[in-house]
Amino acid sequence: MYLTARRLLDSGYDRHEVLHMLAGAMAEQIHAALAGTGGYDRDRHLAALSALPESWERQRHDERWLRESRLNGGGAASPPALARRVRA
Repeated sequence: MYLTARRLLDSGYDRHEVLHMLAGAMAEQIHAALAGTGGYDRDRHLAALSALPESWERQRHDERWLRESRLNGGGAASPPALARRVRA
């Protein structure tokens, strides 16, 4: 995780944002353990870390789109990244 943090910091992300990214990658593991759907999966966790910052940027874009859509009354089609995540 340290190497990922260094890579993200060196890419220009600030410490606060890097901590959110790392926590998001770990949150999937914690959720699976608490939900009883699995334990810690090192390969999956490493894959989530490797996907940063692109996965974080996609999620942030989707969340911003949802927020704006709600403010504008909704009705528009969902962004492709969100549709993929909902089906998964």
